[in-house]
Amino acid sequence: MKVYLNEKEPFTVEEVGLLIKNAPNKLHQRLYLILFLTGCRFGEIANLEWGDLDFENKIIQIKNKTNHHTKTRKSRNIPIHPLLYELFNSMDHESNYIFYSPRNPNKPIKNIRTEFNKLKNKLNIDKNKSIHSFRHALATEMGKLVSLKIVGDMLGHADIRTTTRYQHVDTEAMMDALAKMDTKLLKEAIKD
Repeated sequence: MKVYLNEKEPFTVEEVGLLIKNAPNKLHQRLYLILFLTGCRFGEIANLEWGDLDFENKIIQIKNKTNHHTKTRKSRNIPIHPLLYELFNSMDHESNYIFYSPRNPNKPIKNIRTEFNKLKNKLNIDKNKSIHSFRHALATEMGKLVSLKIVGDMLGHADIRTTTRYQHVDTEAMMDALAKMDTKLLKEAIKD
């Protein structure tokens, strides 16, 4: 069993896969994938417009808008993952919004929590995990590969201390890291 040192648990990669695979419809499947591969907040994705995508440079521009501001009120650019590049290119452009309200294509999608919670329950995923857990999952997975600074920039954190709350290191990973350390010199020092 994995024990996380931060109080809020991220989704595991396996759980993200299960949520995407078992999503109630294509809309949810796409949203879950984008939430995980961008690390964006739900409101940032809900208010994403086609004009915010720079396909040539493979960049998503997360920016302040009249109807929505980023949490830090700062814009940022994040790379488009190859899976998302394919996904975006396969989607219809029926609205300015990538994810628009089913009732009004001129407005962004509002809430997916009800269907999301039903799916989470059906899959027996911890009820304390939320849509925001996709963001924590990306930070945790990226943290295994790149510096905390890069993870923080991706998430749009102004302060690196905030990012540390998003990176979840389980005790198994710590044990593996300790086991990989070269302790030959220490062992020799103890012998004396």
